[in-house]
Amino acid sequence: MTYDLDGYIKQIQKASKGFRKFIIGIASEIAQNDMASLIADRMINRGQHADGGKDFYSTKPILIGQSSFTSKTAANKVLGSKRKRKKLKWVSYNGNNLAVLEGGYKKIREIEGRTINFMNYERTGRMWKGFGVIGKKKEKDYITILLGGKNKDSQEKINMNSSRYGGSIIGANEKEEKLINNLLNERVNEYLSKML
Repeated sequence: MTYDLDGYIKQIQKASKGFRKFIIGIASEIAQNDMASLIADRMINRGQHADGGKDFYSTKPILIGQSSFTSKTAANKVLGSKRKRKKLKWVSYNGNNLAVLEGGYKKIREIEGRTINFMNYERTGRMWKGFGVIGKKKEKDYITILLGGKNKDSQEKINMNSSRYGGSIIGANEKEEKLINNLLNERVNEYLSKML
């Protein structure tokens, strides 16, 4: 009996390339659909960084005008009538008359009906909408999935907020990494069971 060892080796090499492609594809899919969502959800809903830390909105008095608010309705709550404007302290800044709002940026968010108990880096939502997989690095024995802003605006906001925090605001925590590894292992095992 003779065996075509070269043929078997070629089939195994071909299957290995297919498996490698599958792993890269599935890792990207899981990172895009799950890891990015887990991080954004944790930050938006709990304001908790990967290291467990939290940021809080400033309560230092802030200069405001109509454009300080995301809606006219919110601006009108503070600036919408002569009576309301008269209660405020006004200063001139760069040729503009601006009101001093006690309670700072936190107060602006409260007026707009947004989260104020912790910083979630979400006001317009553009940063988180643009957050996801921006690249993949294939090394010999591993794949690195790069998360970040998928557009310039999102990445600039991520960079600015990370700088303010003093570390990345888009890092995964240990629990999220374990969950993603488990999902990846499940998908790999499904793939292997179909091949065998």
